[in-house]
Amino acid sequence: MDRDHYHVVIGAMILLATHLMKRPPVVAFAAAFLAGVAMEVLDARDDVYGLGVWRWRESVSDILLTIAAPLLVLAVTWMRRQRL
Repeated sequence: MDRDHYHVVIGAMILLATHLMKRPPVVAFAAAFLAGVAMEVLDARDDVYGLGVWRWRESVSDILLTIAAPLLVLAVTWMRRQRL
């Protein structure tokens, strides 16, 4: 599995966990965002020590992939509430 897939899976797992705990989608989004940023802080540190530079474009991409599933559910929930 490609490394990018792990970010999507982690975001989906956070979404599932918050759903099972009966939390609103915004909590899943916030938790996924915080998890994505935390993972990228560690990746940035490894990049700087290993490569000498921070690959910030990859970090932004990874954060977006982590929040993709919760953001989609949050958007759908918001759109459904707007229709009612």
